[in-house]
Amino acid sequence: MFEAIEKVLNADYDHEQPDIPRSKAFHRECSKFIKKAIAPYGLELIRSKSATYCASSGFITDGKGKFVYYSIGDYRWEDWKHGVLIRTAKNEKDYTGGMNHYCELKDIGETVYNLFA
Repeated sequence: MFEAIEKVLNADYDHEQPDIPRSKAFHRECSKFIKKAIAPYGLELIRSKSATYCASSGFITDGKGKFVYYSIGDYRWEDWKHGVLIRTAKNEKDYTGGMNHYCELKDIGETVYNLFA
């Protein structure tokens, strides 16, 4: 299920600062995974933040004016597949939003859909 993301994390980055290219690749693969996970629920990934160091975050919308902010924690210290932060937002720039909720990455589509309901 998470093969592409884990491949990025396990790659040997022969750079002076390996977490810079790893962070960009991690975010890219997480965004791909989330797009696939939310598509069956009619949801859309509208803005994702690639500048986050060793993590991934962004916004999901239902296309009808509802937004959710998500954040996948630091892959170096956390088990990034669990405890994905999600919370309602006023728009795609509202990083403070509503009450914090957490879900498994594999369940993000269903969880966000239910949060919108």
